[in-house]
Amino acid sequence: IMQTGFKKAVVGGVAAAALIISAGVTATTVPLSVTFTGTVVDNTCGTPTVSGGGTVAFGNIAKSDFTGLGSIGGTRDFTITFAGCGDDTSGVSVWFSGTTGNTIHAVDNPTAAGYASGIGVQVYGNNTLLESDNTTATTTFTTIGSTGGTIQLQARVVQTTATAPGQGVLNAEGTIYVQYL
Repeated sequence: IMQTGFKKAVVGGVAAAALIISAGVTATTVPLSVTFTGTVVDNTCGTPTVSGGGTVAFGNIAKSDFTGLGSIGGTRDFTITFAGCGDDTSGVSVWFSGTTGNTIHAVDNPTAAGYASGIGVQVYGNNTLLESDNTTATTTFTTIGSTGGTIQLQARVVQTTATAPGQGVLNAEGTIYVQYL
């Protein structure tokens, strides 16, 4: 019986001490200032659309068309259409990005089994090579205005090595960036 009273006294004393200690601790409030910046502009368009649903289909490409580093095995034009543009839209600047491990700035084809080896894709705009991952390699189109418009680009399948390409599937991927002017 005496032990039960002692346990109650110890537990009660610990609880009281915890209350006294926590009563001395106060939460500290720290105000943080946040600034939000931006500019309201009227020179952008709705979401642009790429012809072919974003896929540039080359079909069959003859291996014999590749004759050395940089040779072209096939070309396809494709377009990007702009609509719903603001009154101040005066054009667009575009550049291209993708994985490249070659010296001719072509986006690499995957290297897994079943894919063609030694080839990649280059993108041109206004006869200018949009070097992959070079944001200074841009081309500007002033044909886009407040009523929208369409730009034409060209994709080229090129040989990326000195050795002849291997047969297989082409499935190179990249990203086209658009900056409104």
